[in-house]
Amino acid sequence: RFYGMLPEVIRDLPFVNYVITVNGASIYDVRKGKNIAEANIPLENALKVMEYLDGFDCIYDCYMENGAWISQKQWDRIEEFDLDVHYLKMWKEQRRRVPDLKSYLKQQGRDIQKTQCLVKDGNLRERLLKEVPYFFPQINATSSLQNNVEFNDIHASKGEALKSLALHIGCTEENVLSFGDGLNDLSMIKTAGIGIAMANSCKEVLNAADDIVSDCDHDGVAEGIEKYCF
Repeated sequence: RFYGMLPEVIRDLPFVNYVITVNGASIYDVRKGKNIAEANIPLENALKVMEYLDGFDCIYDCYMENGAWISQKQWDRIEEFDLDVHYLKMWKEQRRRVPDLKSYLKQQGRDIQKTQCLVKDGNLRERLLKEVPYFFPQINATSSLQNNVEFNDIHASKGEALKSLALHIGCTEENVLSFGDGLNDLSMIKTAGIGIAMANSCKEVLNAADDIVSDCDHDGVAEGIEKYCF
C-alpha cells in the first residue's frame, strides 16, 4: 500500500522515520514528507499490462502519487472476489472511482507505482504470476493474498528498496532485520542480514527465512525483536 493508506497507529509511531511502500516502488522519508527513491511503472507499460488483464475474469486498480484508482464497473464487482472484511473495507474506502481507468491514466499522462488484480481462481493467480513477467519483461509480479497478483516495475521490490534505504542511512543490508509473511516479502527476507518469517507465512517465505517466529496474531514481530535486538 502507499504511505497514506498505512494505519495512523503505525504512521504516528515516533521511531518510524522511513517507510518502504508499494512493494518497494517508493521509499518515503516520514520526517521530510517526501520520497527519497522511486521505481514507477512507465505509463505505456502499465497500459499494456491492463489491456492483457482485460482478457481474464479479474478486476484491477492502480496506485499513483499516493492514491488508488479503479474503474467504476470494476469497483462494482469487488464483493465477487472473496476478500476478508478488512481488505474489502480497504478496497472500497481507498479507491477513487473513474469511468474508465485506462482512459483516465492516458489523460493524466503519469507513470504509476503499481497495478494489482483480484482473481477468483487460484490457477489464474499462478498463471498471471508466471505469464505477465514472461510477456512483459520490464514488469515484476508478486502477491500478498491468495486471490491477488501485484505488478510493479522490474526495479521495484522490497529487497532492492531495503538495500537502497540501508545505503541511505549509512549501513548495509547485513545489518538489517526484516519480518514478512507474504510472497511479496520474499526478496526482503532474502536480502536482510536476518530475514524472519511469521509462522503464518507462505511456504516460499518459510523456506527462505533465517528464523521463524509466532504468527501475526501472537506478537511474532515483538518476539523476533526481543530475540535479536536486546
